[in-house]
Amino acid sequence: MTKSEAISVIQELPEDVTVSQIIEALQIRERNLQAIASIEAGKGIPQEEVDKIVDRWLEE
Repeated sequence: MTKSEAISVIQELPEDVTVSQIIEALQIRERNLQAIASIEAGKGIPQEEVDKIVDRWLEE
């Protein structure tokens, strides 16, 4: 995440946000960016496979 992206995340938060909430928002954004990069690199699980896994969980 770039500095400008971090600033953008912070600017979207309410004025009374705490430092802990800012850090949490930045961590969530970073994890989302990492997940997107992983999926784009072909490291994700196809939706069909996820559907099968969820179906098995629901049967238990």
